[in-house]
Amino acid sequence: MINDDEIKKRYADMALSAITLHDDACETLRRDALEMWVVYDHPRDMPDYFIARLWEVEAGKTTATPILRAAPTLDEVRAMLPHGLVNIGRMPEDEPQIVEIWV
Repeated sequence: MINDDEIKKRYADMALSAITLHDDACETLRRDALEMWVVYDHPRDMPDYFIARLWEVEAGKTTATPILRAAPTLDEVRAMLPHGLVNIGRMPEDEPQIVEIWV
């Protein structure tokens, strides 16, 4: 079980990472690529959180970006996504930890 101090430290670490990745995010948003946010249910690399990771589709190639959002609940991670997106669900062939995709 993770205590409150551990949770606070993880959120602080994620906030620092978000600041560090800001320049990458700005560069990503300037490119001409389709963006989609893939929401994961407690993936192996972050088993205590729901994760939303930004992916880009450009020239037929799909690439994960370093930009992500993390929260303990699905509703919290959804609230972190940019406004105006549409939930297109998931495809049957998606990895089992994928909850939904937003474009």
